[in-house]
Amino acid sequence: MARTYTSTTKTYCNNRFITGPDKGYFISAMVLVFIPEIPFLIFICPLFEEWVTPAIYVVSIYIWLAVYAFLIQTAYTDPGIVPRGVYNDSDIFSSDQRQPLFKKITIKGMTQEVKWCETCSLYRPPRANHCGMCNNCVEKFDHHCPWVGNCIGRRNYKTFLYFLYCTGFKCLFAMGFCVAHIIVEASRIRDQHPDYSSANVFNKALNKSHYLSIIIIVYALAGLMFVGSLGGFHLYLLATNQTTNESIKKTFKKGNPFRKSIFRNIVETFCAPNYPSYYLYNKKKDRELKVLENKPTRTSNDSNNNNSNSNILSNTPNLPSGLFSPSSNNSDGSSSQYSDNQNINNSNNNNNNNNNINDTEIDMKIINDDNSRLSMKRELEVHS
Repeated sequence: MARTYTSTTKTYCNNRFITGPDKGYFISAMVLVFIPEIPFLIFICPLFEEWVTPAIYVVSIYIWLAVYAFLIQTAYTDPGIVPRGVYNDSDIFSSDQRQPLFKKITIKGMTQEVKWCETCSLYRPPRANHCGMCNNCVEKFDHHCPWVGNCIGRRNYKTFLYFLYCTGFKCLFAMGFCVAHIIVEASRIRDQHPDYSSANVFNKALNKSHYLSIIIIVYALAGLMFVGSLGGFHLYLLATNQTTNESIKKTFKKGNPFRKSIFRNIVETFCAPNYPSYYLYNKKKDRELKVLENKPTRTSNDSNNNNSNSNILSNTPNLPSGLFSPSSNNSDGSSSQYSDNQNINNSNNNNNNNNNINDTEIDMKIINDDNSRLSMKRELEVHS
């Protein structure tokens, strides 16, 4: 019996947007980014409009929108989900046989282990790991970030770093202007009232912005400590070409076959093109399979008339599992793996076959390759 496990990943717009199950933290992150910007634009920026330039509004809003853009892009990008395999206990292995838990591979002269994932029914690619929150194997898995509500992997690690560093820069930007506002206002008050004490001068300076300057400074400092420490740690990971998961587990304690120079590691992270999403391809194939599985099955007469093809089909490689639904037993008692394999290349039953698969055209060709082995090319076209 085939075992299947449900993924908790959410998809939208025909799988163009993919995210994890934890929406609450993501909404909280959106609110935390939104809270300090409005009072900063309303109360702090007007104080600098005449001192510096009105462009302070444009710069502040631009950085703010960049933080939101990278946050949303990270949250709704496929992190590199590996398509699940099909593990059938009854057809492939007996009850006392299982896939070996580990396999050893050699990468640049270094031996690495790849692990069999019971949930996804596959050997994980090198550097991939299974996320317990999303219930998926993810390529170059870094960690599951609850604040973006998604896994951080091969396809969204770059935008995650952009989000971190833009958030840190935004905290510095807001905190710097608030500190400058307090200093400039205190200097003005000191010049106008030389007899004021330092406490009175400081209090008057804060009152100019309704005490929002000191509140924003504390808020931005807390955010800077969080994203700054995280960003610094990821700079170390970038320099050594590791992920958070690999660093915590000390995967490359005996040597890292993926490590290059610091410059090349950084360039490959920020300048490499995005890898294609396996998830979109897999879902597209699933939609095609549903069309095929809904087609009417063939009659027993058709299966009897096609026994002559069994010898040819037995010498050909097996087609991918899951491509066609298993058929029932033939009239002579033999069991066929795929119902479609039994009703093609039969010149005596062309009319019957055309009636049974009126919406599907199947063309089977036997090709001799260089090693004189027979291989089968199957061209499938599904008409709407």
